[in-house]
Amino acid sequence: MARALILAAALLGQAALAQGEPASDGADRLLPLGISASTNANAWTASTGARASNAGAVGLRVSESLEYVPLSRLTVGVSLEYRDVVGLTPEATAKYQLLDQRTQWIDAAAALKYKQVGFDPNGGEMEAVLAAGRQQGPAFATLNLVAGAGLVERDVDVEAYLGAGYRVLPYLVVGANTQGKWLLGDPAAEVTAAGGRPSEFLGGAFVGLTTRLLDASLLGGFLSPQGTVPAGPLVMMRLSFKL
Repeated sequence: MARALILAAALLGQAALAQGEPASDGADRLLPLGISASTNANAWTASTGARASNAGAVGLRVSESLEYVPLSRLTVGVSLEYRDVVGLTPEATAKYQLLDQRTQWIDAAAALKYKQVGFDPNGGEMEAVLAAGRQQGPAFATLNLVAGAGLVERDVDVEAYLGAGYRVLPYLVVGANTQGKWLLGDPAAEVTAAGGRPSEFLGGAFVGLTTRLLDASLLGGFLSPQGTVPAGPLVMMRLSFKL
C-alpha cells in the first residue's frame, strides 16, 4: 500500500512538472513604454502611438510601427516616428525570446535596435535591450534594461523601463509604467556643467483595453526631461491591430 501511494505521488509530480507554468497572456504588451519579454501570439501587429507634453523641447511625437513573427520566438519590426523638433526618425528592431515562463518560470528576451534621429547621418544609434517579465494570475510585471551608443558621435546612455499591471476584467488592464534614461561620459558632464540634469524620467498610470483583434492603452503622468527644462504633465496612447 505504501509503495502504491509513493508511486502515485511520483506520477502526479511528474505530471505537474510536465504541465508547467501557464503561459503569459500578452497583458504586458499593453504597456505604453518598453518592449514585451514574450512573443506575440499573432503573426502581424500594426500600431499607432502618440505622446504629448509641455515639458522639454520635444512636445509631440507620433509613430507608426509594424511587427512580424517569422519564426517561433523571433520578432522583427520597423517604425517611423515624427518628432516636432527633429522630424522623422526611422527605427528597426529584432527581438528573440530566450526564456519562456511555461518551462523556465520567467519570460526573457534580447533585442537589438537601430534608429536614425531625424534622418541625420550623424544621428545613428544602436541599442541593446534585455527584457524580463513574469505573469502570475491576473498580475504581471516587466523590466527592460537598455544600453545605447551613437555610431558617429559615440554618445553613450543607459535606460531602464519598469511596468506592472493587473487584469481587472478579461478585456481591462490597469497599472503603472515608468522610464529612466541617463547620459554617460562627456555629454553628461557638459549638461551638468551647464546646470542641467543628465537624466530623464517619465511615467505614470495607464489603462489598457484588449480584444481579439485590438489593443489600446492610455497613460497619464509626468515628464522630467534632460537639461534645465522643468517637469510637466505627459499623455501617451497606443493603438495596435493584431493581424
